[in-house]
Amino acid sequence: MKIGELDKYICRPSDAATRGSVAPPREGETAGGEGGAAGGLRTGDEAGGAGKRLREGAASIGETSDAGGAPELTVGVPASTCGGKRQMGEAMVASDRPWVACELSSIHRLLRVVTQNAHRGLAVLFRQHIYVGAVDASYVLLQHQTKLYVVHIGAVSEEFFYQQTLHRWGNLALLTLSSPAPIVDLCVLALRDPRAEWRPADGAPADIGAAVARLLTDKAEMLEEYVSLVIQDGAIVALPQLVDGYVPPLNALPLFTLRLASHVQWDAEEPCFDSLARLLASLFRVDQIGELDEQQQPAAAAAGPEALAETGCSPAWTIQHLLLPSIRRTYEPPAEQASDHTVVQVACTEQLYKIFERC
Repeated sequence: MKIGELDKYICRPSDAATRGSVAPPREGETAGGEGGAAGGLRTGDEAGGAGKRLREGAASIGETSDAGGAPELTVGVPASTCGGKRQMGEAMVASDRPWVACELSSIHRLLRVVTQNAHRGLAVLFRQHIYVGAVDASYVLLQHQTKLYVVHIGAVSEEFFYQQTLHRWGNLALLTLSSPAPIVDLCVLALRDPRAEWRPADGAPADIGAAVARLLTDKAEMLEEYVSLVIQDGAIVALPQLVDGYVPPLNALPLFTLRLASHVQWDAEEPCFDSLARLLASLFRVDQIGELDEQQQPAAAAAGPEALAETGCSPAWTIQHLLLPSIRRTYEPPAEQASDHTVVQVACTEQLYKIFERC
């Protein structure tokens, strides 16, 4: 499996020309997919049901599910960056699925640790910040009162997605892949990554992939129930939706799949849940902001709301309008982010005024 072969799990905007008109999304659905080597996702309303409605290889824009009803919409985002969908009309509602309170003591303990380790000053900053703009591919500029801060969006987003996974444990909606992604193929691709540290003595990549597929198939029911990671017939069918409208970069999916077998402690409940949430956070994190390509949006807007939804939104727009508002509501930043250069104060208007007074 080559890098470019991830494209077959994508629904591209250009597919609409050959598949007919695209219907608007059903209430509570958002989606993602396109561009070069890209990631295409559809969102389902029910974490327990959408994956089961998919047929083997069913992946198309405007295709009707087995259960009938309106076709589902896909949008395009590059695989190397995050993306999102502008919420329009009825799609503003995230899901009709009722919320079920999590009663697992291990999840409550992990959440208590998050709260105990939170930094109060940074928490106020993130709750009351104003987004100024992107500094480069990794940093954004935030204002809080009279101070400006440079924030590493990768580190912040990863910790935020970890907390989101715990807060929404067992209540996550679905991001459905445009076609099932075979676990064996994903593992073979991941083993080519130097970060996998694969050596010939470890065994043939295909054999390792088959072992991972057996393990994840055995854990499939738990993964779907707790984190809406749907696995069917040895393939990943759907991922969890950690933030409504947010589509993660899919270039990390192969390594994520391999690490589900090597980095999750399956034999103990709390370490298992913690390591699983950490892995999902590493998959969803924003590694790079990408091009500030909002100039492409007006052309799509002129073509109508369906075209705008299908093109998706730039990473910069997604971070400003989807990710940061969610961070503002619930994020509890760990204390180490105040000292590890994740958040750095770069200016204070009060000090600037003193400088101007001297001039």
